[in-house]
Amino acid sequence: MNILIADDHSLIRSGLSSLLASLYEDATIYPADSAAQALKLAQDILSLDLALLDLFLQDMDGFRFVRQFCNQYPSVPVIVVSASANPSHVRKVIDMGVSAYIPKSVSPEVFTSAITRVLNGGVYIPADDLLGSSVHADRVAVSDGRAYTLNEVKELLTPRHLQILARVQLGRSNKHIAREFELSENTVKTHVSAILKLLGLTNRTEAGILAEKLGVR
Repeated sequence: MNILIADDHSLIRSGLSSLLASLYEDATIYPADSAAQALKLAQDILSLDLALLDLFLQDMDGFRFVRQFCNQYPSVPVIVVSASANPSHVRKVIDMGVSAYIPKSVSPEVFTSAITRVLNGGVYIPADDLLGSSVHADRVAVSDGRAYTLNEVKELLTPRHLQILARVQLGRSNKHIAREFELSENTVKTHVSAILKLLGLTNRTEAGILAEKLGVR
């Protein structure tokens, strides 16, 4: 397993490298202290399995760096590890296609859990209050303007909707979901659109957050 770590603080690079090496004995860690070095390393590594990127490196705007990395290496799961807990930063990089946003303040246990989820094809979003979305509340405001309890939200959805919502939470594409349930990709797209419209959500990220809150599997 090849893992890239981009952070301009040597202590952070060393700590992340040690933790990942303890989790994955077969891991080869590639540390980078700048965005330029990270992009060069990613180009040179034959098979990159995971990239952990700091959002604020000194040689390039962090959002430009993350966007460029995601665009150049769309098949590589990207995790942003940042000292920032700004909700707008979280939403911005999630929309760019990263698989996770992990604040540097989290415990090693939370960090490990997030890494495992991403490597299994899922996504990790920070604690509820970080995103500040209505889907994090105990009651969820859906498209008809009413506030429903989480149990009531489940009752609004069909069993098929719940199955698809669970796969969205895992970061599965429409094509992957279609293959699993022997449906057409267009049918899955229709289901996802119906779920978003019914629950008053704007994107798959919000749907994934709600799925986690509902505990759908």
